[in-house]
Amino acid sequence: MSQNPIAIPTTPPLTGLSLATDVNNALASVASMFSGNTAPTAAGLGISSLAGIKWHDTSSNSIWLRNQADSAWILQGTIDETNGVFYPANAITVGGTLTTTNIASLSTSQITALTTTAISALTATQLAALSTTAIKGLTSTQFSALTSTQLAGLQPAVIPASAVAGGTSVNDPVRQTVLSGVANSNGQANFITTGTGLRPGLSATAATLLLAFAAGFGPGGAIDYIEQIVADSATFFPTLTANVLSYLTATRVSAGNVVGGATLAPKQEGPTYNQAMQSSLTLNNISTDDFGNTWTNSGVTFTNASPMLAGTYMGVFNGSSSKLSSSAFSSISSFGNGSWSMRGWFKTNAASTNQVLFAAINSSGYGVIVGLSNGGNFQLWLGSTGSSSDIANGTSGPAYAANTAYFVELTYDAVAGKYILYVNGVAGQTIASTAKICGITQFLVGNGGSAVNYWLSGWAQGFEFLPYCQHPNGATYSVPTALASINAAGYASPWWDATNKLWKTPSVASTVAGVNPTFATSQAQYVGEATAGASTISSVVSYAFQGEYVSPWTVGLPGAGTLIAANDNLGTQLKDAQIELLNLVGEGGFSPGDIVSNILTSTGSYSQAFQYRRLRNSTATVTGTSAAFYTLNASSGSALTLTSAYWAYRITASRKKGY
Repeated sequence: MSQNPIAIPTTPPLTGLSLATDVNNALASVASMFSGNTAPTAAGLGISSLAGIKWHDTSSNSIWLRNQADSAWILQGTIDETNGVFYPANAITVGGTLTTTNIASLSTSQITALTTTAISALTATQLAALSTTAIKGLTSTQFSALTSTQLAGLQPAVIPASAVAGGTSVNDPVRQTVLSGVANSNGQANFITTGTGLRPGLSATAATLLLAFAAGFGPGGAIDYIEQIVADSATFFPTLTANVLSYLTATRVSAGNVVGGATLAPKQEGPTYNQAMQSSLTLNNISTDDFGNTWTNSGVTFTNASPMLAGTYMGVFNGSSSKLSSSAFSSISSFGNGSWSMRGWFKTNAASTNQVLFAAINSSGYGVIVGLSNGGNFQLWLGSTGSSSDIANGTSGPAYAANTAYFVELTYDAVAGKYILYVNGVAGQTIASTAKICGITQFLVGNGGSAVNYWLSGWAQGFEFLPYCQHPNGATYSVPTALASINAAGYASPWWDATNKLWKTPSVASTVAGVNPTFATSQAQYVGEATAGASTISSVVSYAFQGEYVSPWTVGLPGAGTLIAANDNLGTQLKDAQIELLNLVGEGGFSPGDIVSNILTSTGSYSQAFQYRRLRNSTATVTGTSAAFYTLNASSGSALTLTSAYWAYRITASRKKGY
C-alpha cells in the first residue's frame, strides 16, 4: 500500500534525512497511483483536495480518477493481471465481463484488446448490442472464438472493412459459406426442405441461418459480410424447373436483404476462369465465341439474306470443305459429370446427302455427332469408349426437309439418364443410357471429323454448348426467337474467383478470341441443391456448414476390398479428405480415445495411401484386397494387425482453402 502523505512538513526543525525520507515516501505514493484496497483521503495524504488524483484500487484491480468537484471517483478501467491487458472502463469490468449497458459504446481499439476468453464469455444479447464500428475491431482469432449462438447475435450486415476507410475487417471463419443453422441429429446441415410443389423451402426458425458473404478485398483487407435469417420461409427459393437438378443460391443485395435464387448452370471455381466450360458461337457475321474460346474458321462465310432469325446473319457452309473447329474444349469435363446440351439453328439445301451439323469428338473421331442422313432423317453417333459409337451408331431420328430451318438440340439429362434429340422443341429421339461420353479434343460445326467425315451444305447460326440440361425428360418447349445472350439470367455459370474472393458472372460477350468476357460481381454463395420431379421436389441437399464434414464414428472396421463412402455435401470436387481410426480397446501401443490418421491400406504386393474419389457431394475410398488397414505399432513401429472390434472409423472432408 502506498498512500503516504505527499505534503512535505514545513515546521522546523527538519533534518536532511527526514526531508529525504518524506520526499521518497511521497514519490512512492505518486508512482503507485496511491495504490491500496481503500480509497485515499485528503487528510491521509496531507492535502486539502483529491481533485485530479488517480488511484489504483488493488482490491478490484481497477484505476480511478477523482472528479474536479472532489465529490466522487470516476472509473477509468480495469487490469487483467493474468493476461497483462488493460480494459477501459466503458468496455469491461474486472474478470472480463462486459455489461450490456455500456457495450454499445465500445471502440475498435477497445474490442481489439479483449482476450479470446473474454470474447467467448459474451452472450448473444451482448453481441447484439455491439456497434458496427466495434465489431470491425474483432480480429480473426477473436472471431473464431465465437460460437454459432454468439454469431447469431451479431447485427446483420456488420462488416466490411471498406465501409470505413482504412478500417480493419473481420475475417469470417470460412468465407462465402453458411456458418450455422438447422442441423440433423449428426450435426450436418439440414436447412433446406422439399417445400411445396416445385418450390423448396428454407428452415430457420429452429436455428438461425447465419451466412458469410465474401466480397473481395479493400484498403483494410478482406471484405466480409455476415447476414442472418431467423424464420422459416416457403418463398425464399423460386419455383424450380421440373425433372432436373437445380443449384440453390443466396445473394446479399444490401444490408439485411438476402434473396434466394436457383440456377441450372453449375458453378465453376478456380483462380482463373474456364472459358471452355461453355460456348456460344452466334455466327452473326462473326466467328468469335462469346465466352472467349478460340475457333478456327475454315471457309465459312456469312449472309443476311433470308436469315433463320430476323435481323441476323447466318454462317454459310459449302458442303465439302467449310467448317468451324475448336480445340479449346479438350479439357472439358461436363460430358462425364452431369447434364449438358449442344444446340443451334440449321438449314440444309441438299436433302439427299449425308451431312453433319455439329460434333464433339476425340482424336479418333468418336464422341458426339449430330447429322443428317441421305435418307432424309436426323442421325446420332454417341460413344463412351473412345474407340467406337457404342451408345448410338448412326441411329435414325425424325425426318427433315431441304431449305427448312430447324432448331436442333441434343441434351444429356443426367437425372433421367437419357440422351434426347429435340427438333424444333419436340423430342424426336431418346436413348436411355447411363454411359457417359468419352473425353473429347475438339468441337466442330459443319463437319464430323475423321470417323464420320460428312460436311454441312447449308446454313447455321447460334451454336451453343451448355454444361446443363435446360429441357429435361423429353418435355416439349418453345424454340428461341433470338440468339442467346450471355447476360441472360441463369444462362452462364457463375465463377468463384478464388484469387480475388469474388463471385463473377459473364455479363458482356468477349469480342476477342482468348480473352474472357466482361464480368459482373455479386455477393452470393451456393447454399445447396434440389432435384425436382414432375410436380414436387424429390430431394434436397444443404451444403455443409463452413465447408467442413465429419462423419459419425462407425464401430468395427470394414474388411479388405470394401468400398467406404460418405455424403459430405460440400458441393464441390475441390476438397481434401481422409479416413481416421478411433481406438476403443487398447492394442499395439494405442490407448482408448487415440485418433489415428494417415493410414495405409495394402494389396499384398505393396501398401499405399488410401485413394479418394471426390464427387460433388460425396467422398469414397476402398480398402486394399490384402489388408484393409496397414498400421504401425505406436510404441515399437512394427507392423500392426488391427482387431476390428477394437476400433471405429470415419471419413472427414473439407473444401480446399480458398474455395
